Amino acid sequence: MYLSVALKRVYQNGKTSDIIDYYIVNVLTKQWIGLPPTPLENNSEDESVGFLIEPNCVDNAARHEYLVLRFMPWGDSKFSIQMFSSEKGKWTRLVVTSPRNLNILTRRTSIVACGRILYTFTYKRSDVVDCVLAFDPFTNDPAQFLCVVDFPVEARDIRCLACKLGVCGGRLRFAQLVLQPSGYLCISIWELGDDHRMGIWTLVHQRIPTDKAFRVPKRATQWVSVLGFHPNNEDLICFLVGNDHVVVYNIQTDKVESSTLVYQFKVISPRSLEPDVELHHVVPITHSWWPTPVRQTLWTRSLD
Repeated sequence: MYLSVALKRVYQNGKTSDIIDYYIVNVLTKQWIGLPPTPLENNSEDESVGFLIEPNCVDNAARHEYLVLRFMPWGDSKFSIQMFSSEKGKWTRLVVTSPRNLNILTRRTSIVACGRILYTFTYKRSDVVDCVLAFDPFTNDPAQFLCVVDFPVEARDIRCLACKLGVCGGRLRFAQLVLQPSGYLCISIWELGDDHRMGIWTLVHQRIPTDKAFRVPKRATQWVSVLGFHPNNEDLICFLVGNDHVVVYNIQTDKVESSTLVYQFKVISPRSLEPDVELHHVVPITHSWWPTPVRQTLWTRSLD
């Protein structure tokens, strides 16, 4: 299942306004479910989006409910959160205060779904991470909605080339790439324990790759970044090398499994079209299986 996001820029009476549409997409059955229009907020351009699917059995019938959450930072310590629930069929809103200051880069980190929790991480500065923020949208206690998870001591206050949160085998993982004097990277993979509130991390992999694809040229920035973890094979990690090579690397055997050249492109529709769609992208949030067909609902715009 995928969450598709379409940003439409509409021109009316000489003014420009942005409207964001969300769709739940099943790429196998080609089904699209449109969500109701999102409530407008002044800082929506800084938002991050999370997507969760939750099994729910009612009257011995298996059902899957889904949540879409929009996170919009307010200043240095607050999130405005808009949440859509398929059970309620409408958007609701709450404001959450973070016990840690939010670096501006927090707005650029992705939201990762693992189990019933949504995770993101914050920076102290552009190359040093601070902590993980864990959001529990299913709790009825506002005080339990947000939890801070510290990184392991060995991963703190270290200048890193790139960092990434992801999921493998149903567990949250954190990848940290640290540049060595040799020009190669040290790749450290940490895994979070089952109880995220305990904040117990285990170092599952650490290696300096020998393949020349991972050698960072002098004066290069962001030459290598982590795209994601294999959903089931804990040894496979997908990297973006440069701007156009996707490398699948086996950290256990220190072998590059594949290297693929990709091409990036952007489609911009003419401004004469109504509405003008300037950006449309599909974000893979979860690998969960979801049965179809899906019950269609007549949505109405609402904000509590």
